[in-house]
Amino acid sequence: MSTYNMHLSANPNHPLAWEELRIHAHPEKLARRLFQALSLRLTEWKYRRTLTSLLDYDDHVLEDIGMTRGELIMAIELPLTEDAKLALAQWREERLITG
Repeated sequence: MSTYNMHLSANPNHPLAWEELRIHAHPEKLARRLFQALSLRLTEWKYRRTLTSLLDYDDHVLEDIGMTRGELIMAIELPLTEDAKLALAQWREERLITG
């Protein structure tokens, strides 16, 4: 094994090292991870649709619920890879601390 090959195998982000990763990948695990990722995105998308329906309420009602219209809009616009529920909770905590 040359120095170049040892350096290549030490860097998993190098395109030529991907072939090694493909050989050891288990199709069952890949399918399970893909299903879980899609399931999480679908759940997050459904939650965003629920948040969108809250925009029809008056600002006073949203305040009683513990949200602001701006926070709702920011949560809806987050990428589906981010948890909108967690973001809303963090923003609410920050708002309670800062006033």
